[in-house]
Amino acid sequence: MSVKQATPGWANKDKILSVYESAVVLSRKFNVTYEVDHIVPLHGENVCGLHVENNLCVMEASLNRAKGNGHYPL
Repeated sequence: MSVKQATPGWANKDKILSVYESAVVLSRKFNVTYEVDHIVPLHGENVCGLHVENNLCVMEASLNRAKGNGHYPL
């Protein structure tokens, strides 16, 4: 499922954009790449999340890549 397909009509696109803007601001401020992560993956093994603001979080890219499409590494 693509991000477009996972975005319901009721999603608050301004809030979603704000999350992505926060990642850019943090990246510039700390000179570390930050990304937006879907808490519940859009393409999960057992469940698929939505592209909505309360399913997004900003995290360092290295941590996001380490966890892959699942849980955070221990």
